[in-house]
Amino acid sequence: MSDRDKHEGELRVYTCCSSCALILGIIALGVNVLAVQEAEATNSDDNFRLLYRWDKISYEADITDEESGDITRYSADFLYTDLQDTLAKSCNWPNFEGVCEGMDDLQAGGEAFVGLASTAVTVIWIANLLQLFWTCMPGKCPHCTHWVICIACFVSAVMFWAAYGVWEDAFENNDAVDAAQFYLGVATGLNSMWDFTLYEPIIAGSAVLMILCASCAVLATCFGCYWSCKTQRSKNYEEIGTA
Repeated sequence: MSDRDKHEGELRVYTCCSSCALILGIIALGVNVLAVQEAEATNSDDNFRLLYRWDKISYEADITDEESGDITRYSADFLYTDLQDTLAKSCNWPNFEGVCEGMDDLQAGGEAFVGLASTAVTVIWIANLLQLFWTCMPGKCPHCTHWVICIACFVSAVMFWAAYGVWEDAFENNDAVDAAQFYLGVATGLNSMWDFTLYEPIIAGSAVLMILCASCAVLATCFGCYWSCKTQRSKNYEEIGTA
């Protein structure tokens, strides 16, 4: 394999990693499910869940008709701001202080998550755009452009990981989440004659994708730096820079 082929292969690996980070980031923002609480009836196929999104909590119930087997879905959304207004008068009660603080944490964590994730997607998109220019016009782009691309990938990796971290910090050990789990258990019990299984809340969906995005962005940074160092030692940037 020639040096040119090796350089092209390394550049393709970098492009693949950065593109994966961008695509997964867009999917994560589109899915908008940061955590899940689930319960299911043991005497039927009924399922109940709470979906924590960056701006609200969604309640979903899948009720199965015993005769026809048809599934009917019931759903409702509760904005964090509306829940805060509802709880405002009770926040002075000792038993509700932790719930109110937990709801504030969920709102702040959700806003920080979407802000960091959106910024990370924008930065990695800029890195991919610069990479496209570098690939199409290697002889006209200064070599420092690729170092800018590497820095952009690293910054996006930090932001992706920070997005996961702020949501995890807001969600874990949260009294509002514990209260929501209690109400989910009550709602499930009333619909299943108190014969049900209640599962622990877990971080899922968009938040987990942030870890994958950060990993892909880190790999893109490593391959980009390696490729840039090798290219900088070469005198013919145009020959070895074409992907």
